[in-house]
Amino acid sequence: MATSHHLNDYTISQLAKDAGVSTDMVRNCEQQGILSSVRRTPCGYRVYDEQALVRLRIVQAGKAAGIPVADLVKFMRTVDDECQTACCHEVTRLQRLIAIKQSDISRFKCFISRFVSDIPTES
Repeated sequence: MATSHHLNDYTISQLAKDAGVSTDMVRNCEQQGILSSVRRTPCGYRVYDEQALVRLRIVQAGKAAGIPVADLVKFMRTVDDECQTACCHEVTRLQRLIAIKQSDISRFKCFISRFVSDIPTES
């Protein structure tokens, strides 16, 4: 009996590869409730869908931007609850975090520029 294969199915290794993360990160995200496997194969392998790929990319981008994983988990859980009001509050909260990070980066760039301009040039 052949098993059906869905076009957008991902094994854990393929999902990790396409998202640019490790399989450990996929498992960690699953443990934290950020994503879940759609089903398991008869051999017990997890199978993920396109939504899992999108979620991993969001988490990866958030982590790269300096957003704490706990905040990303909270956001994903709020999205899963499908409450529009709560979701809007979470988006606003994340936007504030991003604005703070952007301000921190701008301030750091100014410090670096001043520091470099104070270095004496060789004659």
